[in-house]
Amino acid sequence: MNQCEDIIVKCPNPEHTKNVKQVCFDESCKEQRLYCHECIKIGMHVTHLKHQEELPFLFEHISRIEKESDNLINRINKQMDLIYNDFFLLIGGIRSKYQISKQQLLNLNFQQINSFLSQSIHFKQFELTIEKLLQELIKEFQDQIKKLQKDLNLFALDYDQISKSNIEKSEELYEIGYKLYWNDEQIICQLFDDVLL
Repeated sequence: MNQCEDIIVKCPNPEHTKNVKQVCFDESCKEQRLYCHECIKIGMHVTHLKHQEELPFLFEHISRIEKESDNLINRINKQMDLIYNDFFLLIGGIRSKYQISKQQLLNLNFQQINSFLSQSIHFKQFELTIEKLLQELIKEFQDQIKKLQKDLNLFALDYDQISKSNIEKSEELYEIGYKLYWNDEQIICQLFDDVLL
């Protein structure tokens, strides 16, 4: 038997006694996406029946979205790698153009020395231009990342935080239970010692 079929989820509507059987995948739906047969009887989701699936499909959907999001993350990482490569090429270019040792300078011909001096005299203008440009680009990039985070509603519900909260609560209850057990054990030992004396 399929493990997904064994999963029982109570209907989110507290007035309903049935378990969730259907999941709504309509993008424009504003109703509860998990619902039971009682929900259908009262008319929920009847306007978009073609977007309804049985509960086990939810887990297929979750698995597919996980793979797709991993693929997206990999593509984003590749784009960032391209940016890093270009950034390091820029840094290398600045070093090779403006950083020269005394020995390297002495090995240049007069035309090369003249070219280096001319470019180094204009370094301050280059420095101001590149810093201003990079600050603007980085600010725009950060603003776009923040906009994406907001549009994706990334911080509205932190599933890991919910899990962490549940784990912390479980640990807290375990500690309370252990202390109660230990105190009972101590009391029993004390009673046993009193009886023997």
